[in-house]
Amino acid sequence: MIVNVANAAEARTFIDNEPFHKAGVFELVRVRRWRQMQPEVVPGVNGSTAQEARLQLKELRLKELIV
Repeated sequence: MIVNVANAAEARTFIDNEPFHKAGVFELVRVRRWRQMQPEVVPGVNGSTAQEARLQLKELRLKELIV
């Protein structure tokens, strides 16, 4: 299931209130961020966005190690 929410907390709230989840239909629920990227028309144009995404992922992984 793909939902458009602002953050992980909203995703969790959605899942907790979703009727099939409440009924126990799903054995496992994972919340993952999904970023839709447009195809790169001119080589290098999306490079800064990709670098930013890598840095955000690195920061997230560091936070997970700290907790």
